[in-house]
Amino acid sequence: MKKLDDFRLMFGKRELVPIMIGGMGVDISTAGLALEAARLGGI
Repeated sequence: MKKLDDFRLMFGKRELVPIMIGGMGVDISTAGLALEAARLGGI
């Protein structure tokens, strides 16, 4: 079974993961949510 750690991207010395946040019309794309995704290495 694949998991998120199987999809890490390396750009130079930065390691990133493809995390998608938000949703259409449900008002969950807050700054706090975006900051937490960035802290986890999300792009």
